[in-house]
Parts: sequence; C-alpha cells; structure tokens
Amino acid sequence: MDIILGILPPNARLDELGLADQYILGVAGVRDALARLSLEGVVLRRPRSGTIVTSIDVQEGQQSYEVGCLLEPHAAQQATAAEKEAIRTAFDGADAAAR
Repeated sequence: MDIILGILPPNARLDELGLADQYILGVAGVRDALARLSLEGVVLRRPRSGTIVTSIDVQEGQQSYEVGCLLEPHAAQQATAAEKEAIRTAFDGADAAAR
C-alpha cells in the first residue's frame, strides 16, 4: 500500500529486514510479498543489488483493471464449484483483512 500511496517512491530501495520490522512480518513473508510484487511489475528485483520500487503508470493500471473487469465474469462462468469456493474464501479473507 505504501507504494501505491507514494510513501515508497519510484527507485526507493527496499530493505527486507526493515520491511519485516515495519509490517511485523517474518523475512520469509516479506520475500514472498516482494516476489509477488515483482511478478506484477511493482518492484524490480536485481540479484546482489536488492529490490527497488518501479514507476507506476496510472494509465496502464487503469487499462489492466478494465481488461480484468471484462475477463473475470467469463472466467468465473467457466470455474468449477471447487474453484468458485476457493474464490469466495479468498474474497472473504481479503474483506476481513481490509476491515
């Protein structure tokens, strides 16, 4: 969230131990989160150099959101009952975390 809010600006170097302390997580949790953010293009992980925040293109983010809105209903229709239950569980967890 700090990246989206601009608290961690583009090119900011991310310290895993500092993030673990700040967010009261283990280092493994921070590494997992950074790996996911890297897949999303939010951070750039460089071997032996560390992880930095990338620039976020607001227009690209909006376009990705719009594409997701178009594709998700179709994907949901194709989901099995077990997959739909897993999606419900994930959303329930996200709602609880947001509260």
